[in-house]
Amino acid sequence: GRGLLGLATIFVLGKFVLDTIFTYVVQSRSPEAFLAVTLGTVLLCANITSALGLSDTLGAFFGGVLLSETHYRHQVEADIAPFRGMLLGLFFTTVGFSIELPLVFSAWYIILPLIMGLMIIKALVMFCVCFIGGVRSPASLQAALLIAPGGEFAFVIFGLASKLRLLPNHTTHILVTATAISMALTPVLFKFVEQLGSSLRNSRASVEGIDEEALSTIGAITDSDNRQAGFVVVFGYGRIGKVVCQLLDIEGMFNYVVLERFADKAIMARSAGLNVFLADCTSKETLEKFNVGKAKLIVVAIADEKVANQVVAVIQEKYGQDLNILLRAQDARHQDEAKRRFNVDAFIPALPADSALLALPFGGEVLTRIGVEKAEVNALIEEQRRSIYQEEHGLRKLSMSDEAIREAFSVVDQDGNGVLSRDEMEQAVQTLDLDISEDDIHLIFEKADVAVTGGITLEDFQSLMGDKFVKYWWETHLKL
Repeated sequence: GRGLLGLATIFVLGKFVLDTIFTYVVQSRSPEAFLAVTLGTVLLCANITSALGLSDTLGAFFGGVLLSETHYRHQVEADIAPFRGMLLGLFFTTVGFSIELPLVFSAWYIILPLIMGLMIIKALVMFCVCFIGGVRSPASLQAALLIAPGGEFAFVIFGLASKLRLLPNHTTHILVTATAISMALTPVLFKFVEQLGSSLRNSRASVEGIDEEALSTIGAITDSDNRQAGFVVVFGYGRIGKVVCQLLDIEGMFNYVVLERFADKAIMARSAGLNVFLADCTSKETLEKFNVGKAKLIVVAIADEKVANQVVAVIQEKYGQDLNILLRAQDARHQDEAKRRFNVDAFIPALPADSALLALPFGGEVLTRIGVEKAEVNALIEEQRRSIYQEEHGLRKLSMSDEAIREAFSVVDQDGNGVLSRDEMEQAVQTLDLDISEDDIHLIFEKADVAVTGGITLEDFQSLMGDKFVKYWWETHLKL
């Protein structure tokens, strides 16, 4: 009874109070306060469940669930990223400590069947759940194999059972050891599952990239009776199309399908289990097959201007001009042509084509067009921007590589003369809608202009980015 009351209290307070608290904290513009509220929420939930005689791990789990339900969940995820890696490493270190090697050698005839039985039963259950839910092989097979090893909550359950004397200590040690060994097999299983899924999809995919699994996926996504929030159709899986899909995946509210005209891109993406299909993007039959007319938003992210225009023309010829279409424009001329000829909105990427960051503003525009709140869009773009830098340059949170600084410098340096003037700094702040006062702008400029020349060079700018105060503003607000 007390346990249920405590969990209900956590749920009610988290559901109706936590968002309000985060709103006040965000207004204070203190990243430290935001992080403190995040960690404090988890610790408070853990202490509440511990005081009620339940596991503090269960409380921490509920705290995480509550944080994931707030409007600031993406910013929370970005802020705890450094701790996540460290704590995961610490957790798996403790898992390694829980494996008792003498026990493994002395009771291997018990532990080995336990591991096999655990993984087989879990895999079968997961496979059946996927099958009933309409997920077909190889995706269901991959999910079954990856879920097969034991989970971290097994340690909580076995520890609690031992504490309550429901299990003998020797039995608990055997179960914990078997679970830990099964978890240690996860990386090997992941590699095997990745290769298995790729092989199965490659062998089953037809020339048009459509197999039984693909048809099932398309039907589940585009069937109007099953849609809740709507779905998005993306034409083109190049650099921009990829980042648009990544942002949609992170947001999680909207399903999508991608139509790609190049076989190598489509097959590679399909082999990875993505909803990318090889198709003739200018064919009316393709539009009908993928129910393009029912989409909440159509994103034309094809780099070839001529093909992109053809896609828009075919869509409007078949469905009229009432559809919500967002076109990637190559330049201002293409943007004007799209508005005049098709009456559709076109968006010009702000950075050079060789930058992986060029797609982020376009992806943000996609999320805005399908109704995602601006604050959440900004948090998603910030999270993805950091992810790109971490993948390409191995950067840590709140740090910027030389290349990142050069890109930021080139965005602000509008005349391209290699020196930032005070006017260019102020213009950048106005254009990016940064919440920085005029006094703060002057303070930033004077801090960087060491030689008092009235301009900021790239070297001065690099020094500027090392300052904690300035780095906070630019890392948080400058959406490259």
